[in-house]
Amino acid sequence: WEAFDSATEYQVEYKLASSGTWTISPAITPVSGQTIYSDVIGGLTPNSLYYVRVNTTCAAGNCYSLIISFTTLP
Repeated sequence: WEAFDSATEYQVEYKLASSGTWTISPAITPVSGQTIYSDVIGGLTPNSLYYVRVNTTCAAGNCYSLIISFTTLP
């Protein structure tokens, strides 16, 4: 995602592709190169398609990254 110079924290939001509800991770402090550590998202369903996005507060309110998808291992 594109980092915001004024961001003090980010939140990772994720959901099953078949779900309408986003799960919001605890806020994390920006880290070098927009790295997200694996402990931010846990308890995922095996062999399932997920969507993930990153949110931060900006002048416009919430600023979301593009949504990406991934599939968990069986």
